[in-house]
Amino acid sequence: MAQQSSSYLLNTNFKYNPEAHEAMLREGKAAAFYSPWKEKIERIQEGDRVFLYQSGTGIVAVGIGSGILDTQEYRGDPEEEYFTPLDQFHILKTPLSAPEMRQAAQSQFMFAQTMIALKQAQSDRLWNYIQENRL
Repeated sequence: MAQQSSSYLLNTNFKYNPEAHEAMLREGKAAAFYSPWKEKIERIQEGDRVFLYQSGTGIVAVGIGSGILDTQEYRGDPEEEYFTPLDQFHILKTPLSAPEMRQAAQSQFMFAQTMIALKQAQSDRLWNYIQENRL
């Protein structure tokens, strides 16, 4: 039986780390840095949908988990970046703002965490809206 895929909204941490945000967009990856945040990336499995969210802007990119987890040096600290390359990676033509997200998904979102799991209905509505209107 096939495993049910999951969906995640990942904050790119632009406010505190614009370089990491830019690297995620440039390299098409989902990443987090230092414990306890970096371990959240381990949850992203092959086939999972990932929505990259920039605080104050909205969803800026989307992709599908590759199933590959890797680590690398970050600011001189070994293995402090956990990342997974994203397949079918796309930067949106225009970001999907928080109010637009709520409208498209027909639900509310809690933006206070590094990464949150989305309900299947939220994910489907967001994914379809983005595919039809922002790519």
